[in-house]
Amino acid sequence: MSKLKASLIVCTILFCYILESYGFNSTNFTRQWTNDYIYTPEIINVNGHLLAIGLQNNSVNITSTFGEVNSLICKLLLRPGETASDKIRAHALGNGKITVHTSVLIKRKVAESKLNNVVWDLFIILEPRNCSSLKTVEVYHGWDRDWVALVPYQSSFDLFYHKKPNKQTVTFQSPQRFNDLGESIKIDYSLGLESKIMGLKIQTVKPYDASEGYVSFMNSTISYYNSRFETIKTVNIVNPVHTISGAHGKVSYCYIKYPPKTKTALDKNKFDFNNNKDIKKEEKEYVVCELLDADLKPKASVGMHKLEDKRVYEVIVFSLPAGGALVATNHRGLRSSRGHAMEFYLQRINPDGSTREPVQISEHFIFYHQMRLIALENREFCLVDGGEMETFKAFTSLKNSMWINCVNVTTL
Repeated sequence: MSKLKASLIVCTILFCYILESYGFNSTNFTRQWTNDYIYTPEIINVNGHLLAIGLQNNSVNITSTFGEVNSLICKLLLRPGETASDKIRAHALGNGKITVHTSVLIKRKVAESKLNNVVWDLFIILEPRNCSSLKTVEVYHGWDRDWVALVPYQSSFDLFYHKKPNKQTVTFQSPQRFNDLGESIKIDYSLGLESKIMGLKIQTVKPYDASEGYVSFMNSTISYYNSRFETIKTVNIVNPVHTISGAHGKVSYCYIKYPPKTKTALDKNKFDFNNNKDIKKEEKEYVVCELLDADLKPKASVGMHKLEDKRVYEVIVFSLPAGGALVATNHRGLRSSRGHAMEFYLQRINPDGSTREPVQISEHFIFYHQMRLIALENREFCLVDGGEMETFKAFTSLKNSMWINCVNVTTL
């Protein structure tokens, strides 16, 4: 056998091994994308276009992921002495505009604080195709008030806050509504006082439209609300809800089930993920997903896949139109000099509660990470993952890498 033929055989064997160990043949991806940054971007869906949104040096950076729109830098006009944080959350409105949430340190006296330097929430509204219509909404944050959720509509959005009870300050009704010009919209109904809004997860049943109501989880309760936040149906949940979906009017939720001897979700951040003994000898936590019927009654309880040497770190669920759900999970291994070994999976739940085989989408060594699951048209879903690729260094910009892997859900 010639050396050339032998080399080809070896390469073929290695290539097949790589595909098998990776878990998903790259030809099954509908599209893929990756890029590096020196800040932490967010990937969002803006009318079918996936954009990477970031904030650096008081400017909003907009990067096209698949070359569909131009990349832009939109300069913010902040007051002298104001500094915006690079940490953001971005959302798209139905009309194609985006909102970018960050915190800003403002040297200003406010009635609620005795300090000169106070922290405000800054919501930036702009047209991502040309930086036009740039408006901002400032909401006093302080140290006793936390932003918990944003619900986007066609040309407006709701802000939900939790405020710690304090006899000396006023507690507002939640939410506060703003239009895409940054102007406050008065509404004569609410979900309740901000002091009662705790651990809220909420979304409209119909994207960008409240006409079919909302699905929410708060205070151990899953609820259907009408367009005025009036309760239609409700059910108490014993287990913690890590992720919930009310897409297409079908409710599903997932939680991480921890064995009795391991740490719970409340203190898992204190757990020593570097301890080999813990990972090998203890029973592993795993994801459980629940499908509910139209009356919010249990339809199916599904235990998802487990990994022998890694712990569950995050889970996202999305209800499918015909029933069932798509579940994204990532699993964290031991930390090394290259970061934590993170494995990202997709697994489909059938309408009857049976499951398809889990599919490994990607694997990276990351020090800090994020994961998103984005639904597009024609049954296409994109799993977004990424994070810091370097250890923390004070006063140094860290390399952040982002990956997008898209699949058609029918192939899972």
